[in-house]
Amino acid sequence: MMKRRRLIPCAVFSVFLLSCSDGAAQVSTTSIEAIGTTSEVIVVESSSTTQVAGSSTSIEVIGSAPEVIAVESSSTTQVKARTVSGGNALEVLSGIRVDNENQSGYSRSLFNYPKDLDGDGCDTRQEVLMRDSITSPQVYYPNCVVVAGDWISSYDGVHWDDPSNIQIDHVVALKEAWDSGAWNWSEDNRTAYANDTTDRRTLRAVTDRVNQQKGDRDPSNWMPPLKSVWCTYLGDWVAIKARWDLSMDQSEFGFIKKVITRSCPGLTITN
Repeated sequence: MMKRRRLIPCAVFSVFLLSCSDGAAQVSTTSIEAIGTTSEVIVVESSSTTQVAGSSTSIEVIGSAPEVIAVESSSTTQVKARTVSGGNALEVLSGIRVDNENQSGYSRSLFNYPKDLDGDGCDTRQEVLMRDSITSPQVYYPNCVVVAGDWISSYDGVHWDDPSNIQIDHVVALKEAWDSGAWNWSEDNRTAYANDTTDRRTLRAVTDRVNQQKGDRDPSNWMPPLKSVWCTYLGDWVAIKARWDLSMDQSEFGFIKKVITRSCPGLTITN
């Protein structure tokens, strides 16, 4: 029986080369990598089965003729946030790959947000609230809950003193990050991205209603109501995508390039 199995782009697969000599299956291994477009391999199945040493995968052997059988193996990409070289925003943008999004398999729980990564008792939401308050925030301990402060939402310019009106926005939303490459990250990488307080551009305290309007949309589908921050917003978006090696789809890339070219001449991205 022949069964076709589709392979996901940019995933690595183990290939077992089988040959039969004196009735014994000889197994050798190599690797293949599918990049860019979806590939197909043919998995051959029959009534005889052999077990690959050191693997829980059963493979099928047909007669005495050599067969090539592709066995999918789980693999993830280890990605660490990198320093983005300061410079012209359009130059940084040009270094970001343009690719179709992978829009399946997302769950917010895969990113472990919010989390107390530094072990100080305060999770990421509370840390961003404390960081972004323009006055000394009031914090309830021992649970580390911010109960009051002063925040200016950069998306709409509104002032808030009650944290219940504030949401912490991932500038590049978790779903957008997933679609743009995080689908292939390890859990540690996803957790680091979702809780990244090392770069102020990644997370910001904004009006809850505005953040809900934004959702997981990229700049081609949503921009902040306050037009005076558009250039800063796009510069931050480009910096985050470059820093985490995330791709852009064609409409996203084209929109950002057009707006920066027309409205943000000389926009630079700092480290």
